[in-house]
Amino acid sequence: MYQDIQTIVDHRHRSAHGGARIYQSDAFPGDQQGRLFMANIHEHAVLSDVLQPKGSGFVASHGEDFMLANNAQWIGFSMEVGPEGGLYVLDWHDADICGKEVLHKETGRVFRIMPVQSAASDWPGRYKDLNLLGDESLVALQLSKSDWHARRARTILQYRASKNGISTDSKKRLLDILDKNPDFKLRAMWTLYITNSLTENQLEKLLSHKDPYIRSWAIQFLCEDGTPSKEAVERFIKMSKTDKSPVTRRYLAAALQRIESENRWALADGLVQFEEDKNDPNIPFMLWFGIENLVPSDPGRAISLAQKSKIPIITNHIARRLVDADQLEILINSLVKKSDNQIHLLEGILAGIEGRTDIKAPQNWASVFEKLKSVGSLSSTATLINQHFGSSDAANEMLVLIRNKDADLAQQKNAIFTLATQQREELITELPELLDNKKLRIEAIRALAGFENEAIGISILENYKKYDSLEKQAVIQTLSSRPIYGRLLASAIRDNKIPRRDIPAYIALQLRRVVGNGFVEIWGPIDQMSSNYKTQYAKYQRLLSESAIDAADPSAGRHVFTRVCGVCHKMYDQGGILGPDLTGSNRGNTAYLLNNIIEPSGELQDDYKMVVITTQDGRTYSGNIVSQNERQTTMRIVGQDNLVLNNSDIQSKDITDKSMMPEGILNTLTDQEVLNLVAYMKTLEQVAYSKAL
Repeated sequence: MYQDIQTIVDHRHRSAHGGARIYQSDAFPGDQQGRLFMANIHEHAVLSDVLQPKGSGFVASHGEDFMLANNAQWIGFSMEVGPEGGLYVLDWHDADICGKEVLHKETGRVFRIMPVQSAASDWPGRYKDLNLLGDESLVALQLSKSDWHARRARTILQYRASKNGISTDSKKRLLDILDKNPDFKLRAMWTLYITNSLTENQLEKLLSHKDPYIRSWAIQFLCEDGTPSKEAVERFIKMSKTDKSPVTRRYLAAALQRIESENRWALADGLVQFEEDKNDPNIPFMLWFGIENLVPSDPGRAISLAQKSKIPIITNHIARRLVDADQLEILINSLVKKSDNQIHLLEGILAGIEGRTDIKAPQNWASVFEKLKSVGSLSSTATLINQHFGSSDAANEMLVLIRNKDADLAQQKNAIFTLATQQREELITELPELLDNKKLRIEAIRALAGFENEAIGISILENYKKYDSLEKQAVIQTLSSRPIYGRLLASAIRDNKIPRRDIPAYIALQLRRVVGNGFVEIWGPIDQMSSNYKTQYAKYQRLLSESAIDAADPSAGRHVFTRVCGVCHKMYDQGGILGPDLTGSNRGNTAYLLNNIIEPSGELQDDYKMVVITTQDGRTYSGNIVSQNERQTTMRIVGQDNLVLNNSDIQSKDITDKSMMPEGILNTLTDQEVLNLVAYMKTLEQVAYSKAL
């Protein structure tokens, strides 16, 4: 057994947070049966979640901390139930929690967890080799309280069926359990299917079963090995209009991708009309996955489905997909017809044209817009679409909006963003006054990055000391976006007009790209800010003694975190989203913190690799890729909403093997700031900011 487990240790991917399974064990008290148990590698523990039905699935809430290890190298991973009802846990037993390599291949162990007093009852043959039992005895184990025996018996029956079949009496017994035993009918159904003992006709009859899970599994089995029969699909379509169970409707939505296009439309037509499914955690997405590739090929039918849908996300996604498929004109025509879904169609259009500088207003838009803007519930979204189309009239309306001191602030901010994205020269004359408006200053600073205006760049540098921390961050990001501004910022850093400590490491990397290698002469080495790892580890291991950390000020450390880490990382639901959320990480371990800070690129997932994009108009962005398709790339940028770029506008894109948090970040801090930062990061709950700072 040890060699088998060792093979798992050697080859299993290391980045997961632990193994989990829903288990039924007659050895444990009833209140612990059926919970979701997981081995959490950071907490060195086995935790539990309590499952509650919600819509078509379940939601989990945190249960008791089932088992806490007293060894920091205990790394629970895979979990299984054994024949006696015990819970078996694979312990990786390694100090390196998230590493890609197995450092200690001979230290893995297997633990068995059992209650002090087992609730499991013994029976003759409980520990017997099940391969020695006859078919009828294996079928009888489907009624066992031991989940392990039921699953193992099914595996053996499946193997026998693949070789010589199973006995007629065992099939009859399984059908009898399916028909008469409410507690174990699913086990019987599963066993009948994997032993090739259920005909298609029998499965079709089960589509009328009173239990939604039986109906659902009948749908799955009818689709399992390819396209279901014509008769089965006809039943699916009828069920899509009448079935009362969200569970069954989820399985019908899953069947969409297994049936031909014509029937897929009909099946979706029924499923989209259940309004109670609009907030279901599964059904709307599964519906969309099933019809997405049909939408461009039949825009008329797609719009018809969108208009009758009572699930807003479906209507929204259809509109967005039709924009991508260059079917904007037919989509605009559909807005003439009044319906409850007009707003969702408009929102989908708006999402589809976001970042699309190549889209022009269709000929039919002007007349449709005149009607839409007079409808209160549609006016604001229709106006935003009109602004994105970039007509001179729309630009003038936005300029009037910006100048209106009584206008809605959110609308003013959006107008500034839209004009900057379209690079409307009219906005430049408005920027000096907007920079004096505290409420709109950050938007004005960011808007400057859309243009090349040295005079305004000099102005925001001269006023830098007057700005608050968020405004300073916006200034630095804007001035690192173009060569004309980058040279101004580099000179300010050289002349100590901008403190080096205000420049995040990722901005330093970006400035080298924008300004050129001459920036290295001002800043110093960038790629290897802290190449001597041993020296760094030794220095901070001496500094970060437990007594020194205990004496530090975590409240002051929160200030350091906000300035240095918070632009990218979130902790206690506050901060940026470029890097991982640190709240649930192994923050209590000083060595773990040091390893990730000193060598941030050591174990770097692709999602967090720094990407530097330069556009055709000379602007440079640094961030992470959120998503990309054949037309657009979406980036996550520090301190801003996601940025959508047309691929045709991208001049160059470099994906580095470096994290956006390069090495040497501790070198920018004093020893006391490092102590305060680590003290804050090791807190168990949020602390107030230090009033002294």
